[in-house]
Amino acid sequence: MTTIEDVRKRIAAVFSDPQFTEPPERAQRQEVDAWAEVVGFGGDEVFALDVPDLASVRVEFDFIWLVYNEFAIVNRTRTELSIAVIGYD
Repeated sequence: MTTIEDVRKRIAAVFSDPQFTEPPERAQRQEVDAWAEVVGFGGDEVFALDVPDLASVRVEFDFIWLVYNEFAIVNRTRTELSIAVIGYD
């Protein structure tokens, strides 16, 4: 599990990344910022999906961890799962 502060830091890092050839439009950024303001409230659990620590656990397209930040959010009652993907497109 991760903290909402970590999620917000990761989002800020994505938006300030100099490798963007074209930064996100204002409307795109506002939508993500609005999501980041409400995620984690009400007892939601937030998980950052990162590169596995074990060398034996591999993802076929492992460069994906350099391109996208992915988050899984489970609500308090564990009846809803949301996935957020933020990064280059």
